[in-house]
Amino acid sequence: MDDIPLSPPYRLATPRLSLTAADPRDAPVVVEAVGKNLEQLRPWMPWAEQAPKLDDAVERLRRVRSDFDRSEDFSYHAWLGSKKQPEASEPGGRFVGATGLHSRAGEGGLEIGYWVDRELVGRGLATEMAMAMTQAGFLAFGVDRVEIHADPENEKSNAIPARLGFTREGTLRARIPFPGGYRDKVVWCLLRSEFAGTPSADLELAAFDALDRPLLLLR
Repeated sequence: MDDIPLSPPYRLATPRLSLTAADPRDAPVVVEAVGKNLEQLRPWMPWAEQAPKLDDAVERLRRVRSDFDRSEDFSYHAWLGSKKQPEASEPGGRFVGATGLHSRAGEGGLEIGYWVDRELVGRGLATEMAMAMTQAGFLAFGVDRVEIHADPENEKSNAIPARLGFTREGTLRARIPFPGGYRDKVVWCLLRSEFAGTPSADLELAAFDALDRPLLLLR
């Protein structure tokens, strides 16, 4: 994508979270978290059919990190505990879940994805992750459009973009591939011109490059 910088944020810090570029070394933690969250993830996530094996997770995360390093797609792991100082770069906190900015939204846009450990649901962490991704999309990646896609039946997931000032553009029929068929998806969108004044714009966010040096966010 032409509008993605050569040095994307490898770490983002919010008031409660440290969001780090997905890393194969996180595989054991991710496997454990996905395994215990299968019941809540399976209805909404096509990839959550069964618990991943460790070696398979390592290989998948290698591909995910490769996409990140080539500035093609950007997946992050979320940890409790904000670490804004460059010398405190290791996550070290409790694994929260995953988020990301994905290029499948097409030219000029990025799509946010997110999931949170069931033990931490209800604390607003998914909302905070989405706020961080929204702000990063506009101020770090410089895109013109940020989208969130969700299953029409997933009320909790749809509530997040509604809360953050996104516009519900409509429902696309039979667009999410699932075992046994396709499901509809709701498309939410926020434009760069609409970003100012939204909750995401007010989020305290710090960004760091691959060497954990502070990045200046566009304003």
